[in-house]
Amino acid sequence: MSRAKEIAARLAGRAEETARAYLSNGRRCGAYWIAGDVRNARGKSLWVCLSGPPGAVGRWRDEAEAGAHGDLLDLIRMARGFDTIAEAMIEAERFLGMPARLTSGDDAGAALQGDRIAAARRLYECSHPVTGTPGEAYLKARGLASPVPDAIRFHPNAMYRDEHGARHSGPALIAAITDHAGALQGVHRSWIDMRGREPIVLRRRILGKARGHGVFLGGRGRNALAGEGLETVLSICGMIEGVRCYAALSAVKLASWTWPADASGIFIAVDRDRHGAGEQAARRLAARAHAHGTAARLLFPRLGDFNDDLRIVGAAALASALAKSMR
Repeated sequence: MSRAKEIAARLAGRAEETARAYLSNGRRCGAYWIAGDVRNARGKSLWVCLSGPPGAVGRWRDEAEAGAHGDLLDLIRMARGFDTIAEAMIEAERFLGMPARLTSGDDAGAALQGDRIAAARRLYECSHPVTGTPGEAYLKARGLASPVPDAIRFHPNAMYRDEHGARHSGPALIAAITDHAGALQGVHRSWIDMRGREPIVLRRRILGKARGHGVFLGGRGRNALAGEGLETVLSICGMIEGVRCYAALSAVKLASWTWPADASGIFIAVDRDRHGAGEQAARRLAARAHAHGTAARLLFPRLGDFNDDLRIVGAAALASALAKSMR
């Protein structure tokens, strides 16, 4: 048994204790622990199985968020905003009182992170421009027909593992995650399904280090603009002058995003998700900015997010609404 599976099994043996520790705003309901999401919001869309047949205990799923499921080690990774399972293993070992094998003198955790960044670099370097690919078709289906930023590329057969560890591969958008010096820290992968009436994203994964960093989507100026998803930020970054635009890639990572040191102020594109996690993350980022003496302003979409506004309300109405909110 691998170390990760051993830790997950031990967490499952203490499933309710784990759920109470990392989802303290939840509650027990029969054989399940119920919460709002992995960020510990109040609600009932996320469940953790506390009792049942072997293999079921410790499994969890958020019915309101596509792809949000796994074992309790995955839950800890997402709840704490870790970029890698290695970081989650260190936290889980602390929680379980296990020997911290990943924090030994050879710094195996740091070595694993370096390996992941190197793998991300290789994947990005062997990817191709988006033009003429299923990646371009997907972006056009989302109303994003303008030139694609250099940070976003396409790979025809990117590999991933499912929740059972089985290997799969398929076409994917590959977005470079960089620090503000331009050094690649990881990649964000969006696998595309072309079988329906229009392309959709099946799953999204990060390889490497994303926390504090983001995907630079273009622009220049004294201010910075950040939002959660690539589609959200791409929908508006060409409509606002004098800003550098970044996708932080999730609500958790938006809250911990590090803005450029030379930015006079930041604009934060809010996602109006059902449980309010997007707005909470945006407000946490704004509070951090204000605490450091940096001006921050929240930008709210009319609908769920700015890509919804672009596709449903239209580019002209969206640009007009943004212009008013920037005054």
